[in-house]
Amino acid sequence: MLLVPESDCIGARGSQGPIEDYGRSEMTNRLKSMFVAFAKDESGQDLIEYALVAGLIALGAITAMTGLSGKIGNAFNSVGNNLTNNI
Repeated sequence: MLLVPESDCIGARGSQGPIEDYGRSEMTNRLKSMFVAFAKDESGQDLIEYALVAGLIALGAITAMTGLSGKIGNAFNSVGNNLTNNI
């Protein structure tokens, strides 16, 4: 049994006053401006670019060292064998 019409209840749909509408539009505008500011912010872009360049250099160094590891190992073994034979 409903004694009070639903439209008169607090929080009923369609019964929002001008204060609630103002609060929502202000919040919406604030969220929009924060999103736009976030989208235009490029302060972290340089750091990401430097990290990518450092990663590419590291990847190149690892690839080069993997290819040269056998040659370097053979050179050290040759030097060690020559020292052992000549002493």
